[in-house]
Amino acid sequence: MSQFMKLVGGIIFGGGIILGIVFGLQESEVAKLLKIEEGFRWMIALTWWIGGIISGSIFFTIGSILEIVQENSARLKELLHRSEPTITGGSIGNTKSDLSSLKGYTMKKVQD
Repeated sequence: MSQFMKLVGGIIFGGGIILGIVFGLQESEVAKLLKIEEGFRWMIALTWWIGGIISGSIFFTIGSILEIVQENSARLKELLHRSEPTITGGSIGNTKSDLSSLKGYTMKKVQD
């Protein structure tokens, strides 16, 4: 999933730059009607470039975060398997007392 998010981020980043150039070079209908000579439209190109850079960066960053989370998850699972205690049935936890004397013990019923 992390590689997919990074790929999407790269596609958005590249697409924003390419579309900024394409739409910056396009003639507008208003300029045609007014018969105005128009060159490269910088504001439209900058809008696409900035949008592509921000959106692509967000997707790429989320992909990087997911990759780090997956690595941490794998390390934690490895540590859990390495430190998994084996229960022999003799003692519970860190207690050093013998709990066999509590066998059959019942709690007293509290009356209201």
